[in-house]
Amino acid sequence: ADSSGFANHGTLSAGGPPPDWTQGKIGGTHHFTANTNGYGNSVVVPATTFMDIGVGGAGFSVAFWVKYESGSDLFAKKIPTDANHVFELGATRGKNQVTYAIATQSPKWETGASKGGLATGAWTHVAFVNAGQDVKIYLNGRLDTRDTLKTPALRNAGGVTFGGAMNGYGGTLNGCMDDVRLYNRELLEREVAEFAGTLGAATMTASATR
Repeated sequence: ADSSGFANHGTLSAGGPPPDWTQGKIGGTHHFTANTNGYGNSVVVPATTFMDIGVGGAGFSVAFWVKYESGSDLFAKKIPTDANHVFELGATRGKNQVTYAIATQSPKWETGASKGGLATGAWTHVAFVNAGQDVKIYLNGRLDTRDTLKTPALRNAGGVTFGGAMNGYGGTLNGCMDDVRLYNRELLEREVAEFAGTLGAATMTASATR
């Protein structure tokens, strides 16, 4: 459910074992588990004007709590309207680093990873902030990594999935996500710190604001 007031509600996609409802960081949330073929369910938020990020090189941000378990490799993925206009956030298996892939004007993809890692079996707050060619990754409210893209990110008008890709294609999450937030602007450092240090009332929320 979306608590932002913009009605960007998500629905569960089919593709693996149904997620269990469990205790989250803030309230209740889904526990995602991939099947033996690597497929799992995800929460799909359909395309709306608020999902149309990167317009005119504008920034966007994704923030969430994640309880990481081994074998996870995808947290969030923008549903592409074509092969190029997409971004995704995940983790490197074994190293537990937060990773990103983002479509830019040149080359086709630009990628990066956090310096720090995610604790297995514990809640970590993650924030990905893009402003033009500036990319920041925050872990538990503190700036971990800052990269500069070669060219600005491309616009993406598609929807977004959390907990894995649609039908498992492109990876999945073993674990939980909570208080998920999507903004079509750059989050300020104090806002990230607030989200990481303040327990709100939202549960499994996909928020998008102007």
